[in-house]
Amino acid sequence: MDNIKVSICCVTYNHEKYLREALDGILMQKVNFEYEVIIGDDHSTDASQDIIRSYQDKFGKRMIAFLGDKNIGANDNYARVQSCSRGEYVVVLETDDKWTDQYKLQKQVDYLDAHPEAVAVAHRCQVIDQNSNRIDIVYPDCKNKKYTLRHFRKWIMPGQTTSIMYRNYHTRDIGVDKDFIYRCSELGPGDRSKIFSLLSVGEIHCLPDVLSEYRLVRHSGNSFSATNKLKYKDYADYWKCFVTFSEEKRLPKSFVDTAYAMYMEAMLASCFIQHDISMKEIKKVLKIHKNWVKIFGYILGHINRVMFNCVKGFFNGKEYL
Repeated sequence: MDNIKVSICCVTYNHEKYLREALDGILMQKVNFEYEVIIGDDHSTDASQDIIRSYQDKFGKRMIAFLGDKNIGANDNYARVQSCSRGEYVVVLETDDKWTDQYKLQKQVDYLDAHPEAVAVAHRCQVIDQNSNRIDIVYPDCKNKKYTLRHFRKWIMPGQTTSIMYRNYHTRDIGVDKDFIYRCSELGPGDRSKIFSLLSVGEIHCLPDVLSEYRLVRHSGNSFSATNKLKYKDYADYWKCFVTFSEEKRLPKSFVDTAYAMYMEAMLASCFIQHDISMKEIKKVLKIHKNWVKIFGYILGHINRVMFNCVKGFFNGKEYL
């Protein structure tokens, strides 16, 4: 199949309960271009691989399936799938999430085609629970037309993983550092390292449309929300990776300061909450990066945002991610 416009990269592990909904959301798309579906199953122990096989006829040559005979882990599964992508644009679909608008792909492709300055475009999402019921939780996605480092520092995302379509940095040299993204993904959330790297090479724009549903499962299953047990010391190592990347690539000072602020925030949390980083280690970092006033300004801004959301959630009856 030639002239592929979009590569839809799907990763799945024990998602038999949701997999059909995710794949049907792709099949319902109305587009005027060619797309491919690359799906990697990480040796599921449920019926996921059987479901994928049953959909191969529906997709025909559009689908490439990796049905693993051993577990390689989420990060390597991502890398395997995305490294095979051939489209001009890429969108990732974790198969416990789903698309709800039949023009999702067309809207994002049209936007990127019309805005060459944008390296990615995102949209908003609805949060649902493990039974597909809508829940009154607000995903921290960007409400502005353009996503900036200011949003990143405040832990706001352009959109949820499957809502972001980006120019394919796997097959085209647009300046994105793939090694940085995968290296950081071994330590923490891969979406943040991807966004940071994309932002360093171009603009990220945001659509106000709600075109997908994000499934939040905190207490069971295999999602990041359910399996991640936060250790601030590990998170500090994660953000240190951003610091190293920013300095080695000689990114603008705003990126370096942002990386240090996130790094310092994790170190302080580790020191005062979990007590596994000492003040001596924190002082060492402050000596290296002398602009500590700005760094702590960023951190205080984040603390204020968290307090604001807690108060707002109390009065509105809403929870904020």
